[in-house]
Amino acid sequence: MPALPAENRITPVILSGGCGQRLWPLSRVEMPKQFLPLSGGMPLFTQTIERCRDGAIFHTPVIICAQAHRFTARRLLDESGIGGKIIMEPEMRNTAMAVAMAALSAVRADDVLLILPSDHDIPQADAFLDDVLCAYKTAVDGQIVTFGISPTCPHSGYGYINAPRTSDDRVRRVLSFHEKPNAHTAQQYIDAGQYYWNSGIFMSRADVWLAELQRHAPDVYVAAVQAWQEKSFDLGDILPSERAYARAPSRSIDYAVMEKTSAAHMITASFTWRDLGDYAALYGGGEKDEHENVMSGDVATKNVRGSYLYADGMRLGVIGLSDVIAVATRDAVMVCARDQANQISGILDRMKDQAPMRTDRPWGYYDVIEHGAGFAVKKLHVLVGCSLSLQSHEKRSEHWVILKGRARVTCDERVIALGENESTFIPQGARHCLENIGDEALEVIEIQTGSYLGEDDIVRYAKEDARTIKISKGAA
Repeated sequence: MPALPAENRITPVILSGGCGQRLWPLSRVEMPKQFLPLSGGMPLFTQTIERCRDGAIFHTPVIICAQAHRFTARRLLDESGIGGKIIMEPEMRNTAMAVAMAALSAVRADDVLLILPSDHDIPQADAFLDDVLCAYKTAVDGQIVTFGISPTCPHSGYGYINAPRTSDDRVRRVLSFHEKPNAHTAQQYIDAGQYYWNSGIFMSRADVWLAELQRHAPDVYVAAVQAWQEKSFDLGDILPSERAYARAPSRSIDYAVMEKTSAAHMITASFTWRDLGDYAALYGGGEKDEHENVMSGDVATKNVRGSYLYADGMRLGVIGLSDVIAVATRDAVMVCARDQANQISGILDRMKDQAPMRTDRPWGYYDVIEHGAGFAVKKLHVLVGCSLSLQSHEKRSEHWVILKGRARVTCDERVIALGENESTFIPQGARHCLENIGDEALEVIEIQTGSYLGEDDIVRYAKEDARTIKISKGAA
């Protein structure tokens, strides 16, 4: 691949703010689909940033994600070794606001931004890079380039781009964008031969994005500029003003800009593309057995055909059914006809979603094993060299049991070292800290008891306070 001059390299902007409701219960508000290994063995988010690894073409990425997901995004970004900047959304405001934040964060006004949703499956990395470089000159010249997908069927779940053929068959001027059509209209688009699926991938300069937003969506632009001007920093990540962000309308970049701009161009994508937005997509792209079933996890079947079956932390048995979706997780089960999978989001408002099974933190993550009135059981996974903050709780006590690794535990004036199969008790109100002092991940069972177990019952203290505690050795 040809190298770009350092000042002209492309900045990938990874949009990670969605919650993936159509893939419930695999995808949750707290752990949405882009952070799950739904295709290719690693999270879709990781696959997206890996496509932009080539430092001769790309700057480090800008990640736009929900505030609740920043630790998950940071962990995956750090694991990739690529680095990058995280901008946290105080609340969901769709992709127009996200693109505005990325454009305002640009180092140079003419920086070229490649807008990438983080939930796409694009297995052909070389073809993707070829298309990006092909679109680059058009983007540098002040146009907005979108990547159109040649349709394989009259899909009613995608938006469409009307881009007639020209003498330059790769980059075409866009006549119009169309929202998701009904089946009849989608077939008309296919028959016309000049309509393409809208991938949601765009490329243009930062100053062009801002000018087009100011022209076509001034309410988004004004809120974005104020939110950026009043931003703050938290552990190195950027948090735009919550007050200004809340005033922004929730609007997609397609509706805010692409349907109105005269600068829209399209490149016909040469890469294979799948939007893993629902179970139909997972089934369609999955590896099928001799009965046309796609299965994952501990699944047993008899007389089952044409079905998507997934078990995570549960055993799943299915008998005598065809064309169904059956998904079992540790705290939820979902079963539906395969052709009704697009109706899943419609039932979620009638169900109380459970607490997330996994929550990422700066030091690692924890799993919720069990919880009830007055108690909760968690499994903590503390990364090598990391520690929880020095903290206390007003309404609960904790009991820690070391399953794996070596820990240093601070509890008020006492500091002890613990190994596997050792434990300690943290009384209510005690200042305490848990550190991984071994050379492998530290795994700890935490049993919480008390009148209130919410995550907001945490008082944190500056690390300097820990240095004043007298260190002593002793058993738990």
